Amino acid sequence: MALTPTLQRATALGTQLALAPWRLLGPLAGPVRRDIADDMRRAIGLRGEPAPPVTDPEAAFLDPDGVARQVHADLGAMLIGGVGALLLQTLHPLVMAGVAEHSRYKEDRRDACSAPRCS
Repeated sequence: MALTPTLQRATALGTQLALAPWRLLGPLAGPVRRDIADDMRRAIGLRGEPAPPVTDPEAAFLDPDGVARQVHADLGAMLIGGVGALLLQTLHPLVMAGVAEHSRYKEDRRDACSAPRCS
């Protein structure tokens, strides 16, 4: 179904208005993002400069202009999102059943709790 010219103009205007804050704040956020990424790299023990991104579409694992590349380029978001994803995965019922089935955490209570009320 083709959009009418009026609807096409309205859609284009809506897109431009939605992207306006990013165009205005993008140049300001760049240095802050780099500082945060540098701090994160130092905090986890990565020294030196990161490797330059691969821009050749044939050699790149991810599309250089793709969303996945943009998300993975932000180290802070990757660490926060990655830890969140790992925590969510550990709550999967099959993972919890596997831990219950292959672990001795119920039998070995020596280090389970150090508070006096646990003994």
